[in-house]
Amino acid sequence: MFKQKKRLMILISSLLVAGFLLTSLASYFISVASLRDHVTNNELPLTSDNIYTEIQRDLLKPIFISSLMASDTFLRDWVIRGEQEQTEVTRYLKEIMEKYNAFTAFFVSEKSRNYYHADGLLKQVDPKEQRDAWYFRVRELPSDYEINVDFDMANNDAMTVFVNYRVYDYDGKFIGVTGVGLAVDAVEKLINHYQDTYDRNILFVDQQGGIRLSSAGLGDSQSYLKELERHADTGQLLKEISAADIGSFEYRSSDRTVMFNTRYIKEFGWYLLVVQSEVEGTGELFNTLLINLAACALITLIVLVIINYTISSYQQDIERMATTDKLTGLYNRQALDILFKQLILNQKRHPTKMAAMLFDIDHFKRVNDQYGHLAGDAVLEQIARLTVSRLRETDITCRWGGEEFLVLLKDCDSSVARNMAEELRLSVLNNPTEYQEKKIEATISVGVAEYRADDTRDQLIARVDTALFKAKRGGRNQVAIDD
Repeated sequence: MFKQKKRLMILISSLLVAGFLLTSLASYFISVASLRDHVTNNELPLTSDNIYTEIQRDLLKPIFISSLMASDTFLRDWVIRGEQEQTEVTRYLKEIMEKYNAFTAFFVSEKSRNYYHADGLLKQVDPKEQRDAWYFRVRELPSDYEINVDFDMANNDAMTVFVNYRVYDYDGKFIGVTGVGLAVDAVEKLINHYQDTYDRNILFVDQQGGIRLSSAGLGDSQSYLKELERHADTGQLLKEISAADIGSFEYRSSDRTVMFNTRYIKEFGWYLLVVQSEVEGTGELFNTLLINLAACALITLIVLVIINYTISSYQQDIERMATTDKLTGLYNRQALDILFKQLILNQKRHPTKMAAMLFDIDHFKRVNDQYGHLAGDAVLEQIARLTVSRLRETDITCRWGGEEFLVLLKDCDSSVARNMAEELRLSVLNNPTEYQEKKIEATISVGVAEYRADDTRDQLIARVDTALFKAKRGGRNQVAIDD
């Protein structure tokens, strides 16, 4: 009956909106597809060409400066003479910075391993030092230079875009690395200027798919690349991008279509991505669609809320009935099976101490025989309340049998579990059940066992049951631990 009612409500909701959706959505998507085609094949390529032209002017300048430094006869002659006058090279580097408005300028000698900066000798590079790994990487480069984003030690570890250029003597022998750096925030201002001018997101991505620079916030940029990776089976789209120097692409994300144009910048070894996640004009089309579907959406929403509320209410009642003991309000055996499996999985991931406590009411049959079964129920309820009040919120208590209770104690070894069991035993002893102006005294016998690696549920319960039997055999009203 419940399923039939649910199906009927879904069918009614579907019939209400089907007619509107078929006509309105068809018109909307055809219009949007036309706009996206225009943006992908016309607007974005033109924007990409304009940005590339500005990059040639703004960002390729440091490569040109580094190339001049690497071929400068002064610098090479100074190294060949044995790096005798340190002030000469520092003055030279300082002039480079001032003339070309660079954030930093440097030279590292292969012979002495000295790191020269405009402010003087900074340090000696060391192959064992992680921060000097860039130099030893550049030594082995097949090309003459690289562009690297790294921290600048000479400027309080400011994030800097370095152009590292290999320097050779007149015989073609490698003698060091020179170059300049631009502050990342200065480069990002340029990129943000491109974004503001062309109203597009700008990303620079290396050939491994890593973001090097971005006009968007880092989180937005990473989300773009994650979508690229997910599209067309684990990075197929990135392979398509790298297959051509220039290309136009689009992909469907979870809630939008993203269009972008790519261009390979040979000097950087990076790809320029000009990204637009939404097409101007689709907003108006979408607003029209919303107006057409507003009445239907409202009715559908109300129906779904009612259905969801009804289902949730029934589901909660059914789950509570299936996993909770009606008399005591504790978990039942079925719930324990589910919770124990989860505990075992957690133990495998994050092993910790865990113990089990099994107890039953001593001579409970006498209570039922002397006071009646309703009185026995009152005793069970009282002991359940005492158990919950003496344990932690993270501990799991269930009614295991008629008068038996099982407790799983998280982050607890056998010693702590014994103390907790003893406190519970005393609490039951000192708090008789009040029933119809009578005080019914009761005691419990408790068995305790610590969880062992690879214990199954049955193995753990068997050991704690053995401990309970030991407590009963010892005279009841006591705690026993599994050996």
